[in-house]
Amino acid sequence: MDESLLLHGLTNSYVHGKCFGAPVTNAAWKTKPSYGIVATEDKALYPGY
Repeated sequence: MDESLLLHGLTNSYVHGKCFGAPVTNAAWKTKPSYGIVATEDKALYPGY
């Protein structure tokens, strides 16, 4: 068996349906910082205008 397939099978699992119905008591997006990058001078793709 391919090692990457074995690793994928051992480290990933299905999300149980009951997870979608459980109430959220502490939303992570309220307390954990997140970051984003906006490229204003990116020349990799021509926007077409």
